[in-house]
Amino acid sequence: MPASMRCEASTPARRPVRPLRVAGLLLGIAMLATPAQAHKSSDAYLFFDAQASQTTLRWDIALRDLDVVLRLDADGNRALTWGEIRSAWPRIDALALGALVVPGCRFEIQGHALEQRNDGAYAVLQLRAPCQMAASAALHYSLFADVDPTHRGIVR
Repeated sequence: MPASMRCEASTPARRPVRPLRVAGLLLGIAMLATPAQAHKSSDAYLFFDAQASQTTLRWDIALRDLDVVLRLDADGNRALTWGEIRSAWPRIDALALGALVVPGCRFEIQGHALEQRNDGAYAVLQLRAPCQMAASAALHYSLFADVDPTHRGIVR
């Protein structure tokens, strides 16, 4: 058979692989495989101790959450100082006392502290009320309700 009449199976022309397209695909896959980094939920911790004549409360509130609402970082350098926190205690107290209602109990601030936890620094409010709070008392808790609907007050 003459060469001009030979039938050869034609193979489709290969498209050149484009390095940028491959790199983009690999980057997309890598991004999907990367674990998501979640922001720590906004939690405050309330520790009640009900006695016969009084109820005490230790309330731990994350400084990062307080800073969002009260702008504790007065100089805006993204680092809270003891002076900034100390000057903010009256605003922290007012915010907290307005966000917790326990029927029959009126809490008053007795002291302050700071505590470093694994997820950041916390303002610690020590409160006392001259009442006997029942274990089944109905609490109305609304701290950060207007800015963070996922915030939780965890009671013990």
